This record gives sequence, structure tokens and C-alpha cells, in this order.
Amino acid sequence: MQLIGTVLAFYLVLTGAMFVLQRSLMYPGAQGRPDLGRYAGRGIEEVRTRTADGLELTHWFLPPAAPDGPVMAVFHGNAGHLGD
Repeated sequence: MQLIGTVLAFYLVLTGAMFVLQRSLMYPGAQGRPDLGRYAGRGIEEVRTRTADGLELTHWFLPPAAPDGPVMAVFHGNAGHLGD
């Protein structure tokens, strides 16, 4: 009976901790802004876009080597930042 109580208590503490920390567990990205200076020598430019609802998005753009070359969009996901 004591073993069942211990396992139940451990389960409740674990699920309670996961509930309290859920945002940091789901979005473990780095804090702060990446340093563009490390990448500016490669021709990367910072571009900002304001959305219709007022949110400001920051993008990095590397122009293609040829004027009519393809452009590829890369989405870094929820872990890390655009400098990764």
C-alpha cells in the first residue's frame, strides 16, 4: 500500500511540474537576439515586416548569387533563433 502511495505521489508531482513548466518545455528557444555582425560579411541583411495585427517580424535575407536565382525560405522551428 505504501508503494502505491509513493508512486502516486511521484506521478502527481511530475505531472504538476510539467503543467507549471509547460511553456518552457514546449518553447525552449534561446533568449535574446542573435548578432547579425557575425553574418553580415556573408551578405545577409536584416529585414523587418509589420503584420496587419501590429506584430513586428524580423527576417534575415541572403540575396541569390544570380539575379534570377531561386530564393529559399528556412524556418528554424521553435528551438533556437534565426542565427542558428
